[in-house]
Amino acid sequence: TSSDSWPNSEPGQPLSEAWVECDRQQPEPIAAEPGASGVGEDCENEASLRALLREVRELCRQGRIFDAMEALKSLEQEVAARAARPGTATVKAELLRDTAVAELRRTHGRMHSVLSTMGPEALPTGENDKRWERTTIKDPQIDPAFLADIRIRFAVGGERNPDGPSAQLIICGVLSRFPLSVERMVSLYRETDLYRKEWLSDCECCEGTVGGEEKSYSAMSHIVNASPILPMRLDILTLRDFAVCPENSPVGERGPGVLVVDASPPSDKSSCSGWDFPAQAHRSTRLSNVCLVMYFTPSPGYPNYCDAFVIGKVGAPVPQWLLPLSLLKRFLANHYISVFRSAKRHIVDDWEALAYERRVACCPGFYESAAAVKNP
Repeated sequence: TSSDSWPNSEPGQPLSEAWVECDRQQPEPIAAEPGASGVGEDCENEASLRALLREVRELCRQGRIFDAMEALKSLEQEVAARAARPGTATVKAELLRDTAVAELRRTHGRMHSVLSTMGPEALPTGENDKRWERTTIKDPQIDPAFLADIRIRFAVGGERNPDGPSAQLIICGVLSRFPLSVERMVSLYRETDLYRKEWLSDCECCEGTVGGEEKSYSAMSHIVNASPILPMRLDILTLRDFAVCPENSPVGERGPGVLVVDASPPSDKSSCSGWDFPAQAHRSTRLSNVCLVMYFTPSPGYPNYCDAFVIGKVGAPVPQWLLPLSLLKRFLANHYISVFRSAKRHIVDDWEALAYERRVACCPGFYESAAAVKNP
């Protein structure tokens, strides 16, 4: 996998720092407005800057987080270069007060922080990479063409967060030809309040909150799983961020798609970035340092099917010896077979009777943008 499009950062950077840093951001002091003539070149200057600001807002409306951030950087450069021209300070003041721009910075900051610790060096080096335990899932109940290849290993060396929990794991997977289009698959992950605990094996709690355009279409997910395979109940709390990527993939050369970044919030906070977090389930182990990257793309040659590339890190505050990879492989195989079969039975086959389509219709900016993603 090419590393050109992966953001660079020090490995093991705690995600909590990104949350705190995003919340700390304060507007810069606004410079005094130079005297403006209100005609000719002065009006053109302000109008051209406002056009750039409208472009940023429109990209935010479409959920194109990385494109919007690039457009914002260009706008900020223009504002700095034209600082002495009449009309610039007015646009700068509006830019600093803009809530969509502030949310863009927070969302992009969280996504970039996760991606920067998930470079290609964490991926399997080939079929014979002995660091990984591997499970392959084929199931005609899901679809005759469906295939999932999932691998898991312990984080080592610089991959480990020195301030993180004892057990730290890396998960990597490739999902091929699942019978849902990209925008419908993304809606399953975004509309977290519609997912039912009955659809997940050994699930005791499944709840969520969905943000709108004002929160860059992010969503919160809270799941409590009591699998008999594991020696503890798992409490999994994450915030999901989304980015439509119609041209370039931020995770290597994977073509147009939709990026989903699932990450656990700071463990010492009950609220952050405008989200209120549910309390940890009684007698459970809350997973921490969860960082999951999913990139959904259309399946070549299979209309209304999608593929997914997945890589993630997860930590648990238990001794690593208590979680042998052979046990975790069994858990993942059982979990994902249950998830995929349930999604096929309860969602794919019953799509018209569920509320997902209405949610998609009520959020055209994001979902129409996701639906427009095509293979090159």
